[in-house]
Amino acid sequence: MHNCINMKQMISVLIATKNRDEDLAKCLNSILKNKKTDFEILVLDQSSNQLSKLLCDDINNKRVRYYHLQNKGKSVALNVGIKKAKGNIFAFTDDDCIVPNNWLDTINKIFLENKKASMIFGKSLPYKGKKNSNLICPSIFTSDAKRVLVKPVYHASNVGFGNNMAIKKQKKNYNLFFSNWLGPGTSAYAAEDADIILRFLINKKWIVYDPRMLVFHNRWLTPKENYQQLLKYLCGETACYGYYYFLGYSFAKPIIKNNFQDSLYKFKYLIKKYCLLDKDNNEKIFVGTFFLELFFRTKGLIIGLINSLKFRIKLLF
Repeated sequence: MHNCINMKQMISVLIATKNRDEDLAKCLNSILKNKKTDFEILVLDQSSNQLSKLLCDDINNKRVRYYHLQNKGKSVALNVGIKKAKGNIFAFTDDDCIVPNNWLDTINKIFLENKKASMIFGKSLPYKGKKNSNLICPSIFTSDAKRVLVKPVYHASNVGFGNNMAIKKQKKNYNLFFSNWLGPGTSAYAAEDADIILRFLINKKWIVYDPRMLVFHNRWLTPKENYQQLLKYLCGETACYGYYYFLGYSFAKPIIKNNFQDSLYKFKYLIKKYCLLDKDNNEKIFVGTFFLELFFRTKGLIIGLINSLKFRIKLLF
């Protein structure tokens, strides 16, 4: 297994999906329009119905390889895809994303220009933002500044998101696999991409962010739905950084500290007012938001602690 990249190497696109056949159709069609010819798409489906399978059957393209999996979470699905993929580069996007027709060529080009890079990230923009002006598109990353990272950063969300990520095949594959206890479909809900970013940096792998690598996120949430998603992100983030905190990594300490200080600040502020009227949008902010955020952060911290203990026990044997 080699860690070099050349123009002829195959890219394996991995997409974990569940009950989103309409979104998946748009995603697959956008990838299949890419100019690069040497690629494959692995659809890792955990749906409760046959619609995504029927979609892939209808597409009838030899580049699309479909796998139906039991409902065990996004990280498990992606790990199955990594084992089955034939490419020397693994490209990741989500089933609700749409990519331009140069996405795969751009990934290949960035790796050629950054031969020491093991992982690259790109820009994520909202899809048809004007059409959805009253809604919120999560997981957006808009930086125009190219950068190279070689050590753990203060916050993994400053690097990029898993909906626009590519990784070279590694000589030691343990670096490649996602943690099964993180991400959608798990009790931690999220942060599978943050974890793999931190693991690569801890193992002294180079990560490059390049805004030329672009995807469009086609997911739109109401303010209520976005807040519910935020709570899941809080849980996943605290689980991920809590895990590294309990393993003794110093970069995780300020994240954990700031998370709980933020909840405490909100509690002190809101308890004085109990019910604060926001004159801009006429919505009431209740003290209950503190308890919700504290619950999800505490849950995440416990999940991180449990999995750090599991890791330490595993080392003993």
